[in-house]
Amino acid sequence: MILDRMDNAEMYAAVAGGLGELLAAEREYANTPGAEGGVKIHGEAMFINDCRYGTKPVDGGALSEAHRRYIDVMYMVEGEEIILVKPVDALRNVTQPYDAAGDALLAAVDGDETAVRLQAGQFIVLFPQDAHCPARSAGEPRPVRKLIGKLAVDFGADA
Repeated sequence: MILDRMDNAEMYAAVAGGLGELLAAEREYANTPGAEGGVKIHGEAMFINDCRYGTKPVDGGALSEAHRRYIDVMYMVEGEEIILVKPVDALRNVTQPYDAAGDALLAAVDGDETAVRLQAGQFIVLFPQDAHCPARSAGEPRPVRKLIGKLAVDFGADA
């Protein structure tokens, strides 16, 4: 997991695998007037989903997710939320084993996850080993705009 401010995105340009390119694309997309929905950058290997929703309190029904095909690069454009993070190999209550079609493993929140506050102007990089439960409220539920960049784990493997 990486947590940083978008102001430092250039520091990741030298990281192999397209992380710097995706961060630059998220910054540009966030500042594009009328942008909504998302954009494909390299087809299914790198794309951005533009998400607007209200955060929710952590409750008994909250689920963590983990992916194997994609790294999530979440950039909070407006608002803030709590993301609960826990290593996949420490999950105790898997409710859905990994499903390749949906690229997701689901697990009930155990209660001992690390709470990460993602604020406007920050990004978080979640790798396949990072189970995460996003969209939790930091206090009262609030509206957010968050870009979720998807970067294929094997992006650039043939380059």
